[in-house]
Amino acid sequence: MAYKEIPNPTDKISESQAEIKENFVQLKQFLELQHVDFASADKGKHKYLTLQNQTSSPSTAVNECAIFVKTNSKIPPEPSLFVRKHDNGDEYDITTADLTNPGWCRLPCGLIMKWGYQGGIAYGGNGLINIAHGTGIPSITTLLSINVSLHGSITNQSCSLFFNSWDDTSTHKVTVSIHRISGSSGTAGVYYLAIGV
Repeated sequence: MAYKEIPNPTDKISESQAEIKENFVQLKQFLELQHVDFASADKGKHKYLTLQNQTSSPSTAVNECAIFVKTNSKIPPEPSLFVRKHDNGDEYDITTADLTNPGWCRLPCGLIMKWGYQGGIAYGGNGLINIAHGTGIPSITTLLSINVSLHGSITNQSCSLFFNSWDDTSTHKVTVSIHRISGSSGTAGVYYLAIGV
């Protein structure tokens, strides 16, 4: 039986007693769904929270934010957790990420982090490192910070690693160069970590 609006104006208590008791059963089941037990000292606290997938973004008024689940634009699409800022402002997917090489994630504040690794970059020339991109992956259009570092043990030589350029809108490549002070030719691996919006 579903929750029922009772008693009706013409009802006697004895006539609606069973329905009133059933309403309390329904309310108890509702309150204890995803909450600790009704009689617990921690009553009212959540055990976990399940959000239903939304087909569209909710509206938010001034000074309101919304946290909701909506299908993301990855391939294949999957439900993800979104934050929508006040007055129908910016909306960020905060749980979709690629924990791969190259990879990326977006923080709830809107910052985007991207990382990657490329081996076999020759000394003395430009090396290209892939940036994660594609359907559902945000581009960093304003680079705020980037760190590049050599991988592995570089022996019997002194090397300098230089960050040359960042392009996450057309070529989706990081360009670096490795210069050696002395020694024969060779290659090295390079990591990068970039932060931007």
